[in-house]
Amino acid sequence: MFIPQLANDLSIAVFVMLLIVFVPFPLIIIFPLIPALFISDRLKEHRVKFIRNIAGKLGITSKVEVNFELKIK
Repeated sequence: MFIPQLANDLSIAVFVMLLIVFVPFPLIIIFPLIPALFISDRLKEHRVKFIRNIAGKLGITSKVEVNFELKIK
């Protein structure tokens, strides 16, 4: 495993510093990501409402479903 090997190669002070820095690193990335996902979802809903409103003013009332297929040969 990486951590015991690292502990053998480095001094205790450097090892403790690395633990303090790298252990909370995933949490530092995840916590700002959660509100960003909520904001992104709200913006998507707003864009859809806006486009449907403009389409309604232009007389477009039906919905279109588009399917994309990936063909790899």
